[in-house]
Amino acid sequence: MMNVRFSIRKNLCACIILLCCQIFGAKAQDAGIVAISAPVEPFPEGQQAIEVVLENFGTALLSSTIIQWEINDIPQPQVNWAGTLNPSETQVVNLGNYAFSAGVAYKIKAWSEYPNTVPDVDPYNDTSQVADLYAALNGSYTLGGVSPTFMDFGHAVTTLEKGGITGAVAINVRSGTYAEQISIPEIRGASPLHTITFQSETGDSTAVTLTHSSSSRSDNYTLQINGADHISFRHLTLAATGTTYGRVLEISNGGHFNQFSNNVFQGVITTSIHDDLSVIGSGASTDNHNVFYRNRILDGSTGILLEASGRENGNSIEQNLFEQQQYQAIYVINQEGVTIKGNQVQPQGIYGIRLYNASPAGMTNGEISNNFITVGGTGLAYGIYLHSSDGQHVYANNVHITSTHATAGIAANIVSSTNIALQNNILVNSGPGYAIYVDGSSGLTASDHNDLFTLGSQMGYWGADQADLAAWQGASGLDANSISVDPLYMSDTDLHIQSAALFDKGIPIAGLDVDIDGDIRDPSTPDIGADEYRSAVGDDAGIAALLNPVIPFAEGESSHARRKESH
Repeated sequence: MMNVRFSIRKNLCACIILLCCQIFGAKAQDAGIVAISAPVEPFPEGQQAIEVVLENFGTALLSSTIIQWEINDIPQPQVNWAGTLNPSETQVVNLGNYAFSAGVAYKIKAWSEYPNTVPDVDPYNDTSQVADLYAALNGSYTLGGVSPTFMDFGHAVTTLEKGGITGAVAINVRSGTYAEQISIPEIRGASPLHTITFQSETGDSTAVTLTHSSSSRSDNYTLQINGADHISFRHLTLAATGTTYGRVLEISNGGHFNQFSNNVFQGVITTSIHDDLSVIGSGASTDNHNVFYRNRILDGSTGILLEASGRENGNSIEQNLFEQQQYQAIYVINQEGVTIKGNQVQPQGIYGIRLYNASPAGMTNGEISNNFITVGGTGLAYGIYLHSSDGQHVYANNVHITSTHATAGIAANIVSSTNIALQNNILVNSGPGYAIYVDGSSGLTASDHNDLFTLGSQMGYWGADQADLAAWQGASGLDANSISVDPLYMSDTDLHIQSAALFDKGIPIAGLDVDIDGDIRDPSTPDIGADEYRSAVGDDAGIAALLNPVIPFAEGESSHARRKESH
């Protein structure tokens, strides 16, 4: 009995081995598609060749097979391949062309049948497929509205992320509100010439709103530049509606050379000073050469907060309007060669423009110039505040402190900072505080042609309180050509000047040929401050005032007079 059982088992094993060899062993006729070789991302829209790699898995010479293929589950014309393919050899086969459209996800599937006209006994090596293919973008597209290229921002970003770009891209956003949270990673193909622009189709920044309510610090943004370069947002409204977390824009993970212009950044109305409620912020990464130009930045704890664990280089904040920030309008940390120029700064809180640990970028100094800065309230108030920041040029700014705080309202406060140049500034304190305060560890390489004025009892601080301009000049040895007069600002927040005492009292500064309004400065004797009251343009005149009639006046005919002024 033992021998019989052994014999049965032995014969059964032999049969199984023979069957396995027939089914899974080397087969004479066996072929398969091992790869979809074309198109290769990034590829442009339009007609593209579809190519696959055919392999002979059999032991016999392969002379023919049928190749079936489909795109997005739609069958395409079969290809009857004929040729010569030795065992284990491969060949690229062109299946035909297909028209790819922007914004569409594609799946390509191909498989072989009937190698050498016989059924393929091994179907497991016949098929290859690729999915989530997108055509690269190049040119102008539409987002939202009727029959758009992209239904929403998320659709556009997915297409960019998956397909990349092969040229400059403009995405024109139709009017409406888009409740989305967008994160843009690095986009393949983006470069200084091949940029990506999101912009309102109408050019009206109030016509398009991208809005989101964040609920945690990890997703605290409406728009995130997540390592992307050469991205622009123009003429849009970007808003945050959270309560504890209200950041509108975050730049992180090495986002470089991005531009934000003519947008409205609507932060959260808050009484908090927490960074989580900054309207615009950067993370701990290094994000260089980003530009903020002609935006309106509203509410939040801080308007723009740029910081880095290392050093950031070449960031620019120019011609923006900052309003109603609870804590500070602009705060930049660890910046090299930062430019803050031509802004109108009106925070509700403590700081107008604040720098910490800023420095030059090589031979390029940091620059704070042509700004209107107003800080009021009853507490701490600093117009320009430099701390541990060396090599900064502070030129042609109009600062107005209206805080009623006895000592901590300061138009320009310089702490632990060296190689600072102050030229052509109007530093005014309409409260009891200082026009300028320089601590003992700071150094001014130049300070002159400024207007230093306060209604308080002490104009400035240099080692000790300095009551007036003469005392300041004696203590500092600086500001020989500076003056101390009320500039007669148009209002607390409109810092255009009216005092003739400032006319022609400035000094020409390279790169500051125009004032905050774009008026040309006198090339030899400009006015002190950000406002060139009398432009250097020739043959220019205007009506400066309507003198008659004067209210109240009687009914009937009345003489009228105008005062003409040459500009």
